Amino acid sequence: MNGNLHIGEAIRRGRREKKLSQKELAKILGVSPSLVSFWENNARGPSGQELIRIAKYLDIVHLLFPDYEIRKKSDGKEEEFVIREEIAQYRNETLELKKKVNELDKKVDKLSIISEPES
Repeated sequence: MNGNLHIGEAIRRGRREKKLSQKELAKILGVSPSLVSFWENNARGPSGQELIRIAKYLDIVHLLFPDYEIRKKSDGKEEEFVIREEIAQYRNETLELKKKVNELDKKVDKLSIISEPES
């Protein structure tokens, strides 16, 4: 998380940008307004799952989790919370695997030519 921005400040900023009262945000999230107030005043932090829901809804993931991103799953409906570093690593591994598959295909082709009986 950004060292200059506390969780409560990020929640307050996101809520205000969405022009929501604490009561409205509480209703959307299914919690009490006093709990939202506790979060914003850093008297109590949200649970991990609550924090992800809050960050996604208020569009403050970049403030709270700079090393993470939200992206659509292959079904296009559901979202997932993914570490950016893992995404980059996955892409690199995928490219490496594709290179290895191509190399193996070439070796198999060569072996096929060598092992074919002459007519």
